Amino acid sequence: MKSIVSITMALLYCSFGIANPVMPPPELLISEIYFDGSDWKIEMVVGFADNLNNISIVTSSGESFFKQGIDVEEGEIIIVTEDSLQIPLAINRNGDFINMIEYDNEYTLWELLWFQDISFGNYPGAVCSSPYEGESIVLQHFELLSPGYEDKDFYWPVKEREPSPGSNPFICSSRDSVSGYIFDKFSDPVKSAEIRYCAELELWCASPDLPQIVADDYGYFENAMMFSKFYSAQVILGDSLISNVSFNVEFDSSNSYIFELKDYVYTGIDLVELENSVFLTNYPNPVENQTIISVDIPQNVRFKNAVIKIFNINGKIVDIIPLVYNSGNVYDITWDRSNNIPDGNYFYNLDINYKKVASSRMMLLK
Repeated sequence: MKSIVSITMALLYCSFGIANPVMPPPELLISEIYFDGSDWKIEMVVGFADNLNNISIVTSSGESFFKQGIDVEEGEIIIVTEDSLQIPLAINRNGDFINMIEYDNEYTLWELLWFQDISFGNYPGAVCSSPYEGESIVLQHFELLSPGYEDKDFYWPVKEREPSPGSNPFICSSRDSVSGYIFDKFSDPVKSAEIRYCAELELWCASPDLPQIVADDYGYFENAMMFSKFYSAQVILGDSLISNVSFNVEFDSSNSYIFELKDYVYTGIDLVELENSVFLTNYPNPVENQTIISVDIPQNVRFKNAVIKIFNINGKIVDIIPLVYNSGNVYDITWDRSNNIPDGNYFYNLDINYKKVASSRMMLLK
């Protein structure tokens, strides 16, 4: 018997930590798994003309070979049930994995047809939840259309509300919505943040479409064209990764999330741009006993924490002056020099939400 698969190939779903998720055209590929009570059907697409001798299906409950003499044709869609196997094989609808193995004529391991298991439900590492009665799991096919990736394919295991075993392989017709808010550590909305739910691939150039998810001015996001599966995603602002998040899209559920980015503070403006647009000075300078420190911040910048830190030339902080936010973002702070601060050159910084955005200097003289 010839080798059905000439190279080791993997079902690769889009998830962070999986390298090179593009796979070659498969020779035997599961396209749908359907459950009817305790019974199951597996739709497969065949890429060769031969038979299924020496091929087994493996699940968490065990392994079973196809019956001898099942002939197949290239391009054929076949339906596999327990009757197709030499011994009964259970697939747990609540959570399981499915793997296929090819053996040589001496029944020693020849090739893994599936290097990456299809897993679902409560099975460890699952990529979608378990299907309810009347639902199935479909291996949704995607084709990359971006330059350099033409004719490349990859697959997502997703849930389908309208099973069609025997027709329309690799196509899931069911979508659902996800929505929610993105807030920073101070509960301020993170405007224009993007949730990249498959950041390793240029899915915005994929077919079928996978629309982008971008937060509005209130941090709110919504996407009504999501496949039902578990997602590992990145929150991107501009070109910067600001957080990793995960979520699940389930049919007929709210699928509403609030992502609070505990390690991120949103300033509302790019840091480099902010550094170039903040005005910080003091008068008089040199200072004898008192000076006015003037601060002018762009009006679109909101903050929960802003301070002026005054340092000596050795970097020691001699005073910290808090700013209380006002909508005009213009501040004139009177600073009284204490008696124990000696003459000399001093620097002062403006920190907004724990980030230095401006710096200036003054001289103390008596």
